[in-house]
Amino acid sequence: VTVEVSKAKELGYDSTACGTTGNLGASLAAYSAKAGFKCRIFLSRRIDVGKFYQIIAYGADVEAARDYEEALLKAAELGNRSYLASPGDPFFLEGLKTTGYEICEQLGWRAPRNIVVPMGDGGHLSMIWRGINELIKIGLLDETDVRMIGVQAQGAAPIVKAFLGKELHVKPLERSRTLVTDI
Repeated sequence: VTVEVSKAKELGYDSTACGTTGNLGASLAAYSAKAGFKCRIFLSRRIDVGKFYQIIAYGADVEAARDYEEALLKAAELGNRSYLASPGDPFFLEGLKTTGYEICEQLGWRAPRNIVVPMGDGGHLSMIWRGINELIKIGLLDETDVRMIGVQAQGAAPIVKAFLGKELHVKPLERSRTLVTDI
């Protein structure tokens, strides 16, 4: 999110917004406050209370929505007045890549044998892989045989279901069956 907010600042924005169930909103509120931005968060009614407190502590304006889809729609209605943060934003994804950099740096510029990553929408796993490949390309890492392992909770596992069913496309879940709100 810090990469995303930095890009918003570079583009001349002074405010950010997002629809969220928790994690993105807490991060966006924190980095927006650091940048001196106003931040508007549209929250699904199902949110981790700890994330809600973080959003409030960083001074974001909060508005409730029925569900995640409505939260996204409300944020999108702001149009170009605020930078709309989302997990699919290319600058957000570039920020995720730094996880791969940090892992290898902390291991003395070596890649581990395995990296286990919660799947979410798959962006984090793929961007860690991309980061490691960039380190190989510029010579900071030797070729590696690191295994990337994506995990999902049993009650919210559409990617695993598609993989096991040899399906080409992942079908979104109508409803997850897990207590964790942000997966």
